[in-house]
Amino acid sequence: MLFGTRHMVATAALGVVALVACGSTDEASTGLTTTTVGAESTTSAESGTTTTMRTPATGDEVTVTAADSGTSITLKPGDVVHIEIENCATCGYEWHETSPPDVAVLALTESHLIEPDRGDGMVGGYETAVFTYQAVASGTAQVDLGYHGPDGSIEDTFTLTVKVG
Repeated sequence: MLFGTRHMVATAALGVVALVACGSTDEASTGLTTTTVGAESTTSAESGTTTTMRTPATGDEVTVTAADSGTSITLKPGDVVHIEIENCATCGYEWHETSPPDVAVLALTESHLIEPDRGDGMVGGYETAVFTYQAVASGTAQVDLGYHGPDGSIEDTFTLTVKVG
């Protein structure tokens, strides 16, 4: 597993998300309307469901969190996405890929834990699991993560669809 060794990483190493100001509207044959403003776009169906998508400029990095589960993002080849999600390894729970994405489209380049500053003598508690993927080539890939408990059962899931083009 990729979390065999835990180590600290400065949050500055995660990169800065560049916001690009532009606006557009597109209606697909599915009846969904997508409106893009800057680096965020919202797709909504008549049912009232909303999906937030973050689209960085080429070579940029974007960070998503647990709140983005079930959404889609659009990247260009060379772009990087960081998935940051709360983890409690000391409690026996850890996030792992449940099935890898299509590596011809999206490649896992790193995974690690960011330990919080707990103060002197403090142990245990939550940390942040970070999965870093790089867009490789045009296509669509899905990231599926599972929050595995001490008994191996999956207690929670995270899904992100990544469109590269």
